[in-house]
Amino acid sequence: MIDIYAFLERFEDQLVEAFGDNLAFFGLQGSWGRGEAGPESDIDLVVLLHRCSYDDLVGYRQLVDSFDESRLLCGFISSAETLCHWDVADRVNLILDTRPIVGSLEELVGPVGMEDVRLALVESLSALHHALTHSIVHAPDLSWLEGLRKSMRFVVRLVHYYDTGSYVHRFSDLSSLVDDDMQRRILLSEDVDAESLWLWCDRLLRSL
Repeated sequence: MIDIYAFLERFEDQLVEAFGDNLAFFGLQGSWGRGEAGPESDIDLVVLLHRCSYDDLVGYRQLVDSFDESRLLCGFISSAETLCHWDVADRVNLILDTRPIVGSLEELVGPVGMEDVRLALVESLSALHHALTHSIVHAPDLSWLEGLRKSMRFVVRLVHYYDTGSYVHRFSDLSSLVDDDMQRRILLSEDVDAESLWLWCDRLLRSL
């Protein structure tokens, strides 16, 4: 299994060499950031530059390709200014889910307040509710449920944060903290019937 700390140190060195003072932020998210990664887990990297051009994207792609671990590398590169214009759900999830290595996301794009979290929840639940409603009507074989599991876990984590003010990175830790049986089953990737899931999502959305 990859030594993630040694890898991140090597990657940081290459970022600094490639972008110098233009590097504004470097962070880790996803399963490695949560401490829940397996041997074949993707390495989700977040790189922000003060100014990001198309040539910077090409240069970053070449940097990624130079690593033996390139097949596992994903994530994105952008400018800090552009990130400020992201929709609230993506911006909130990015800030909360990313572990900083260089720089601070909150210093670049501002802190996350509870109204931001509420708006992110509304947006995320609306998308989930739409997908559930559409699929229940047009794909009654329920093969689509598996594809929604990941997004549902992120929604549950935001719900817990909004309700308690406590942000829990690891889904495995969060599953032992939630009282709602539906939320616990979602976090543990247990089978959830479509009707119960739709009712849960519908009730949550209307409560916000």
